[in-house]
Amino acid sequence: MSTRPEGRGRVETVRDGIARAPEMLDDWRARVRAVDAAMEAFEYDRRRVGALLAGSLAFRLFRWLLPVGLLLIALAGFAAAGRSADDIGERLGLTGYVTGVIADTGRNAEDGRWLTVLVALIALHSAGSSAARALRAVHLLAWELEPSRVQRRWAASLGFTGFTLLAVAVNTGAAAARRADADLGLTVTMLGALAFFVLWLAASRLLPHRDVGWRGLVPGALLVAVGTQAMHLVTVFYLAHKLERSSELYGSLGTASALLLGLYLLGRLLVAAPMFNATLDRRRARSRADTAVDVTRSG
Repeated sequence: MSTRPEGRGRVETVRDGIARAPEMLDDWRARVRAVDAAMEAFEYDRRRVGALLAGSLAFRLFRWLLPVGLLLIALAGFAAAGRSADDIGERLGLTGYVTGVIADTGRNAEDGRWLTVLVALIALHSAGSSAARALRAVHLLAWELEPSRVQRRWAASLGFTGFTLLAVAVNTGAAAARRADADLGLTVTMLGALAFFVLWLAASRLLPHRDVGWRGLVPGALLVAVGTQAMHLVTVFYLAHKLERSSELYGSLGTASALLLGLYLLGRLLVAAPMFNATLDRRRARSRADTAVDVTRSG
């Protein structure tokens, strides 16, 4: 009988905590500049419909993955010709489903495989160009810049594809190093974060932004570096199992849904980075303006 009042008391305590949360957050914002900057970036991202931009970017990343997968399967089909598909799958660490697809591709006629490679390359160029334009549009919106046409779409497509494949290679190499030696987990994580920091800092320099110098792009690169490592944990402990279960329960539709979830989280991170940089730049501009006003008044 005495447990019911205690239970109601706990519920009321939780409700009071939730009701006081906005007031506590305002108090933290007033006292801690980092919290105020983070909340301002969040509000700016929401005004710029960051969630919608991330969804659009995730779709284009998914569309880019399709020709990449087709190209890899076609190339693996050449390698599987005259060899056991199970042996190929075991060497590459592939699942039974992918191994079966490779085996089917390997049994195709050689002319058909070359046609598949050609179609995959054309589709890859189109998807890479579309993803590069979407990423460019995100940065234009974040930095409040006037849109401009991309003169060399093939260069943008090639740059996006090369950057993404390099990021995938870094992630795959880090995962392989962790499996080879569990004691290197922390070291590999730090090196992986450093690699993604350098990659995104270089990409941010090439994408549209205000004249803030490379130091003005460092916060977003740090956000991407930390976020990608956090996403690795999400992938290992949740998304990988989600993919496996979805594949068993719902087939390819479930796999695509789980994959889109991961790509949306990645898109959310890539959208948040320029929004954060732009917010910090505006804060610095306001600080300089306030300082100039104070100097003028004191003079």
